[in-house]
Parts: sequence; structure tokens; C-alpha cells
Amino acid sequence: DESQEVDSLFGGIIRLTGEGEIPPGNPFYNDPDGVRCNATGKVSGKKCQELYAIGLRNPWRLAMDPNTEGDKIRFHVNDVGASTWEEISIGGDDYENAAELGWIGGLQNFGWPEREGPCNWGEKSNCNDYEGFIHPIHFYEHEGGGAATAAAFIPDGTWGEGYDGKYLWADFILGRIQMFDSYAEVDHCLDDCNPVVSLMPVETFTNYPDVVTMRFGPYVNGKKALYYTSTANGGVMRQVYCESCAYVTDDSTANGANVTLAPTAAPTAFVPPVRPEGEGGYPGVLFPWSSGADCPDGYDYCGILEFCMGESTSETGPVYGFRLPCPVGETCECNAVPGPLIRLTAGNIYKLTLRNAGTEVTNLHTHGLHIVGDGD
Repeated sequence: DESQEVDSLFGGIIRLTGEGEIPPGNPFYNDPDGVRCNATGKVSGKKCQELYAIGLRNPWRLAMDPNTEGDKIRFHVNDVGASTWEEISIGGDDYENAAELGWIGGLQNFGWPEREGPCNWGEKSNCNDYEGFIHPIHFYEHEGGGAATAAAFIPDGTWGEGYDGKYLWADFILGRIQMFDSYAEVDHCLDDCNPVVSLMPVETFTNYPDVVTMRFGPYVNGKKALYYTSTANGGVMRQVYCESCAYVTDDSTANGANVTLAPTAAPTAFVPPVRPEGEGGYPGVLFPWSSGADCPDGYDYCGILEFCMGESTSETGPVYGFRLPCPVGETCECNAVPGPLIRLTAGNIYKLTLRNAGTEVTNLHTHGLHIVGDGD
């Protein structure tokens, strides 16, 4: 394993400028043995100038802290373990040039393959000797499987003070997204516990399997939402927004609990108004928008549309239908009607939530969905 070798990029964190050059602050920038290793990933006997840190096994995601001041660098890195531990480690400016820790050439060193999680590789107890390596900020056993994958810091001010400084990460295998205070000062139980235990206070944010990426991005009216992707169910992207920390999502699951986004009426079947004859050239019906107080702040019109599958017959084959959201606990029909025409009027802001109410992956075009106009 080459994670402790400075002539290899494998198992390391690489830092480059926006133009692909070596930043002057990299440990081997001015080293007489420093060379670029990008062509093959390894130049025997030399020191790779791209390296910023070493000692990682499978660093699935590195998340930069957006809440630092100025140009300060602070990050967490999720390193997927081999046989025993998952770990999340911290790095950045405060951890770069501590020669007293014995780091090679000033490189941050996360320990692999000598260390896994808080311990020597393969061990679970007597793990307090961490000289020369960065100790993980949080760690946990595999529990029969585990892979710390996606991660994101919550930007300060996004969801209120109670969420400032918090760090979110997903475990691909265990099927959950969890959260902790990234600035918490914690003394883990390394001497008296067998196996050792992380004492980082951890909260479950939501449960969802196979999450591979997450990040915060634009929402509405200058606000931000969390976006995360999963390879489950054929591949999905989910969005979570918190208004005064009361979760709202576009897919009716949030914070580990179901959230019902009720329609303005509770229909047992959806028979929308027929589009006037001769309009547009698309067959179908007009989608009935809700407006005013029925919509979230910042939107003029809103609506929820469920795609569903009706009964398949030998004459028709699969029936691709649509309906307004089915109330919780009720059974609703899937109308075999032409797909809706969703009309947007200039100058208005719309929020349309699309849900797949069936059990199989579907495509929008199979339901005959058409969106026209020039609204936002």
C-alpha cells in the first residue's frame, strides 16, 4: 500500500490551483526532490508536489467548511474503512506544519495502513497512541457493513443557529444521513472502553440508502437547500429545505419521518379541466394550479402531480396515468387520461412537485407530460 509514500499520489489528498498548477503552500513546492506526479501517479524516489496530505485508504468525499474566515482552509474527509472502522477526519491550515508530530515533510498524515479509525489496523482497544497521525474526529464500527460516503457542511444561517457548524454525512451501506457539530471538542473513550468508542454526539438527520453525493445549492429567494443523490431505486436526486427548521421536501420524506404535502382538495380521482379546442397542438388537459395562501412564500402558483400506473390489460397494455396526491391511508385510482399540459404564464413563479406514485421506475415522457410558456 502506497498511502505512506510521498512519491505516490495514491491514498493522498491533492491540492492544485484553478489553472492546474502547484500552490506555493504545498509541502513539496520548493523541495529539491519535488516533481509533478500527475502523468503516472508515481515517480519513484521523488516527492509529489501535488500532495497536501497522505495516509488515506478510500477517501470517498472531502467536504470544505464554508464557514471559515477569509482564506482559511478547513475540511473533513470521509475515509471508507477496510475491516473494522469508518472514520471522519479533520484537516486544513491548523493541521499542516506541526513538525513536532513527526509528519513527513509537513504533510498531514491520516495513518493508513498503519492505522484504521482510532486504532492500529485490525484492533479495537488500547488505541490512545496516535503519535505522528491525525486522530479522526469521529469513528464507528462497521456494524456488519458500513461506508462513509457523501458529506456536506451546513452553511451558517441556512437553517437557523441550531444548525450552524453542523456536518452531515451519509453511510452508503447503513442507509442513513447523520449529523454532528464539527466544532465540538470531544475526548473519545480510547483507554477504558473495549472496543473504543467515539463520544461525538451524533443525530440522525434522515434515513435513505446508497447516498453518494450531497451539497448545498440555490433554492428560492436567495435561500439554499440540501441536494443529495442516491443510486437506489434506479438513481434519484432529493432536495431538503428547512423553513425555521420545519422540514419540507419535494419527495415527501424528511428527517426520518413522512411529511404529507396535502392538496387543496382531497380527490379520489383526478379529472382536470379539458384544454380548449385548438390550443397549442398537444393533446390532453390543463393542469390546475393552486395559488395564493396555498403556496409557499415566494411562489405565485404551486401544484403536486403524481405519476402512476393503472391496471394493465391485454388490449391496452400498461396504463400510464396521473393524479393529484392520494391522501394518506386511502386508495386512489390512476386515471387513464391524456397527459396534462402544464401552462406557465410570464411574470409568475411556479413550484411544481413531481412524484412517482408507482413501485417501478418511470419516465416523464411515457405519461405525456408537456410544459410550455415562459414563466420562471
